[in-house]
Amino acid sequence: MGVSLGDTDKVYWEKIAKWLLFGNKRTVLLYDYETPMGSISKVVQRKMEKSWNATKDKFLKQSGLASDEQKRISKQIFPLYGNGFFNIEEAQKN
Repeated sequence: MGVSLGDTDKVYWEKIAKWLLFGNKRTVLLYDYETPMGSISKVVQRKMEKSWNATKDKFLKQSGLASDEQKRISKQIFPLYGNGFFNIEEAQKN
């Protein structure tokens, strides 16, 4: 189960963002199941980076934090891409 980066789940992102402020060793992994991994060519890397920045911006927008606080936690947020990341059946095969 998860949450979206939409307004309906904003309260969760506000709490998570405040939690990040309490220590720079704390991290958040944002799972983007809509962006496929595929091959990692330079073109794909640029597309992924653009998509990642958009996802990260959505999170920061929903954080309810001031811009200086958003900048502070920005390096504590990491992407996970691909629609098979949480595929338990596939993971059990490997």
